[in-house]
Amino acid sequence: MLSIATSIIISIGGVGLYLIYSHTRLIAHSHSEAHRLIGLIDQGLSVFRNRSLTSMVQIIGYLSLLLFVLSQFIAHPLPIWPYLLAFVLGGSIMSAIGVGIQPIFIRLLPVIIQHANRQVSPSLITTYSACVGIGLVSTSALLLGLIGCYAWLGATPLVGYGVGCVVVAFVWRIAGGIFKPAANIVAERTHSNGISDGRNVATILDTMGDFIGSFLGFGIDILSAFVFAIIGCCLFAISLYDSGVINPETYTLLMALPFMIVAISMCIGFCSYVWARYRLHRRPNNILLETLYITVGISAFVIYVLINNVWVDTTLKSVWINDQRLSLLIPYLIGLIGAIIISFTSEYMSAPHFSPNKQTSKHIECGSALTLLHALGNGFKSHALQVSYVFVIMGSSIYYAGIYGVAFASLGMVSMTPYLLALISFKALSGSLHKLSSLAPLPHIETQNIKKLYRISQTTIALGNSFNTSAATIASTGLFLALLLIASPTNSLSLSLSPSLIVGLCAGMTAPFLIRSSLVSGMVQVAIKLIGEVNRQLTDIPYLNENKASPDIATATDRACQIIMGTLVIPGLLVTLMPLVMGYTLGSNAVLGFSLGILINNLVQTYYWSNTGETLGHIKTTIATGRLGGPQSPNFSAIVRADAIGDVFRDLMGPHGSITLKCATIISALLMVLLAL
Repeated sequence: MLSIATSIIISIGGVGLYLIYSHTRLIAHSHSEAHRLIGLIDQGLSVFRNRSLTSMVQIIGYLSLLLFVLSQFIAHPLPIWPYLLAFVLGGSIMSAIGVGIQPIFIRLLPVIIQHANRQVSPSLITTYSACVGIGLVSTSALLLGLIGCYAWLGATPLVGYGVGCVVVAFVWRIAGGIFKPAANIVAERTHSNGISDGRNVATILDTMGDFIGSFLGFGIDILSAFVFAIIGCCLFAISLYDSGVINPETYTLLMALPFMIVAISMCIGFCSYVWARYRLHRRPNNILLETLYITVGISAFVIYVLINNVWVDTTLKSVWINDQRLSLLIPYLIGLIGAIIISFTSEYMSAPHFSPNKQTSKHIECGSALTLLHALGNGFKSHALQVSYVFVIMGSSIYYAGIYGVAFASLGMVSMTPYLLALISFKALSGSLHKLSSLAPLPHIETQNIKKLYRISQTTIALGNSFNTSAATIASTGLFLALLLIASPTNSLSLSLSPSLIVGLCAGMTAPFLIRSSLVSGMVQVAIKLIGEVNRQLTDIPYLNENKASPDIATATDRACQIIMGTLVIPGLLVTLMPLVMGYTLGSNAVLGFSLGILINNLVQTYYWSNTGETLGHIKTTIATGRLGGPQSPNFSAIVRADAIGDVFRDLMGPHGSITLKCATIISALLMVLLAL
């Protein structure tokens, strides 16, 4: 089964490469001003990439050295090298995905502009096809690395591969979460001073922020959740086999089944793309969501046909697997359907065409403070609903398939990752083009078609932070329960309230607050630095005020990145060094407590930040399109002030919780595996 899945993944990855190549090979001759701005964006992204890669190499090197040193001080030396090799492999592949997408992104911008010179269909086909290719190639690369790690290094080093992927995702998610709101706040501030064109370096940084925040941040984060869910399923299979719950044949089946399911989902995603290509010429307005619904529906049916009769025979009945003949179909479907419900609950609570957002919008005439407070109230309500959904998903999965069902539910939630990544890439591209069209004087027809692309991308706004947080929470819960099985390989679920567990629990509950403090302080420092940089460049660069020179985007990006990478030190130490030290000094119970503490903190904190920010962002978009007074009214000034806070909630405070949870949990998993050897 694993060899079949590998062949499918290689084939689909090749198709993705063809889609990217066939839609980026055109040498586009863009307008001179647009070409100049795209060149500046490329310079800034290159600086951000180089700074980020330097930090990642340092983190991977220091963490590898620390693991090696600590492994020499325990009672028996550990076979650490397979885990270190897997760690480096996972980090390298995830880094290569982010680095490789940047030139594709830059090359697509002028190509899409050129295709937008007549109708929206050619530019829409180019954007959509290239983004589907990006999703297929990125997912295939990670899966092939995971399969290669399993084949060459063994099963348990898969945890090391996951650590490498999540650590890289942590750097890019947090860095993007700081960069995007800081650039947006500075751009809005300088716009109010009358400098809103290509002379203002903040406007170019804000355009870069769509790629950095959406793809490098959110997209890589989704990919890490995808790897996380697969590793959770595999680690559960390893733990069940080591505990004597399943036999060798069942173990082999459970290790291969997640890869086969994902490979089938990728095939279905490509078939949905072929159908979408036909539909794009007719009614393109809602094509992204229609294709998502079709992909989910067909996936559910095909997986039902394939695994409905796949029963897993176990050697004994236990709390980990409810029955001695286990079907994994129901947990998978629960996770798949639950992901859609969570996403669209988030849309209902925040989108402008639904009642909660309309009620909040009415308060804008009373000022930004009351609007912000009302949006926060809606955020709390949405938080309660979405946490309830998470509990229902996990509880139902446990009821039908035991605790192992939680891991499979998380796989169901992220099995659509290739197509989700395509939607994220589409949104990042269209957002950057929309901002670029306001900076460069494009012809009217091209500007209008780019606006249509942007409106189409907004139909997928429900697939945001709430989905990612839920996937991370359920996957982390599954992995935590697998850790519990490693710690006490018995047929009952037990967790003794020892002093080391309490110490770890307190540390896990406290660490996210320290991380939030560090990140918000860093974002403020970046914004202040960029404000000073905008003023300096307008004063010091000759002819910039007359728009006869280009801003120094490389220097501005580099100075922002210096602060961002410095800000990552405290969060990085808290989520990596703290569990390592506790694991080697206090034992496995402290590591379990640390993971549980961060999991609880994530459940009670993360959702309302994102939902509040999304609500405020939708209100701002509503007013900018001419409603509720329009962009020239006092209402717009009020919502701009409120949305500046909402940007921080949506892009930094909310997303950091899920990536922190994944990073801490996967490092804890690595420690538990090593300490159990």
